[in-house]
Amino acid sequence: MTEERFTSHTYIESGYHYPYQVVINQYGCPDTSWQQIYVIPHTTIYIPNAFTPDAGNLNSFWQPQIYDTKAFKVWVFDRWGEVILYSEDEHFYWNGNSPAGGPAPDGVYIYKIWWIDIDTELEHEKHGHVTLLR
Repeated sequence: MTEERFTSHTYIESGYHYPYQVVINQYGCPDTSWQQIYVIPHTTIYIPNAFTPDAGNLNSFWQPQIYDTKAFKVWVFDRWGEVILYSEDEHFYWNGNSPAGGPAPDGVYIYKIWWIDIDTELEHEKHGHVTLLR
């Protein structure tokens, strides 16, 4: 029998959650308890630094993960500073194609991500690069 006295769980998204716990005493009698909790919004962002669109199902597109924003914008630039992708959808992804529809060449691309935090309503901006490998 496993005995865990202190357990924890991390919630990625804010909002209402309903965790439950099942315990069994030394006689094998189970009991269940649940509690409604509210996770306060806090913007979380993860941005991959490389992807391989032609290498099967693994890392086949570039998609920053961002949660709990009030507004969101993303730009991807080529090495000449031309915008090759723009979106205001925080669930967007880039499949490695150029604006003309064909595959974009291997290389390093620059991104700019702008958002408004839902909790503090402050504006934030993040710049970086992503490598496209075919």
